[in-house]
Amino acid sequence: MKEQLHIDRALDGWVMYYRHNGRVHHMHRHSELEMNLVTRGRATYLMFDGRRTDIASQTMLWLFPEQDHILINPSHDFEMWVVVFRPTMVRRWTHRVEEYRVLSHPKPPKNFSRRLNSAVASRLDALLQELASAMSRPGEQQRFNSGLTYAMLSAWRAFLDAEESPDADERIIHPAVEMAARIVRDEVEPCGIDELAQRCGTSTSHLSRMFKRQTGVTLVNYRQKMCVERFLRNYHPRSDLNMLQSALDAGFGSYPQFHRIFKQHMKRSPAEYRREILDQPPAKALKQRPDSRALARQ
Repeated sequence: MKEQLHIDRALDGWVMYYRHNGRVHHMHRHSELEMNLVTRGRATYLMFDGRRTDIASQTMLWLFPEQDHILINPSHDFEMWVVVFRPTMVRRWTHRVEEYRVLSHPKPPKNFSRRLNSAVASRLDALLQELASAMSRPGEQQRFNSGLTYAMLSAWRAFLDAEESPDADERIIHPAVEMAARIVRDEVEPCGIDELAQRCGTSTSHLSRMFKRQTGVTLVNYRQKMCVERFLRNYHPRSDLNMLQSALDAGFGSYPQFHRIFKQHMKRSPAEYRREILDQPPAKALKQRPDSRALARQ
């Protein structure tokens, strides 16, 4: 699913500090180049070009505009910087030097994940903290844009200087696992595990084992996460659609099943989640993202 990012028109991108809060993520892509720098914990990116990428503290990962990806199985302490760059900004700088040109590619064929040494990771962490602070200050747009360009070029230089993971080629997702994940993600009407395995051209037991080994989550758990994500995308307490109908539309078979699975994945009941939304100002938009580490840890 292509996601529309809400970036201020005066800015060439944005910087945010992400801290895992139990929310389920969905498969997505966007027009902007994205860079992640992990500062704590562990997680996995599943990408539908057939790759799984494990990330941990000091990992730098680049995600390209036509690269569908989903963050799965994050540890409870997982935190990272997320930086996105407008296509116009990327093109403006990357055509000048050969080693930067890959950054303007919509979907390069290889894995772009490497672990930085601690000194380099710390310097980039400090730079991104300063950028996040500048992004939120009135009148600092030009300084932020200049700093964002420097951050992109510095981060890519650090990536090139880092050692490539020796086992990168061993994390290729099996076609049956990729197909099963696509079916579960895209089809609201659930099919049984036996039918799913048959459609993927393998046995039920083999598919279940491969899926858990290659994604880090069970097939049942992944299906539940996709249902919760569909519910979160579609439901809003101020709309005419009630919670039960939203749950059924998301693929749940009954309200008790929805209540149990929602609470398991979100660490709060549906009613508590509804109250949290109603307590927020109605005009609160996606563009109001946490833009500093301090905000992320509140």
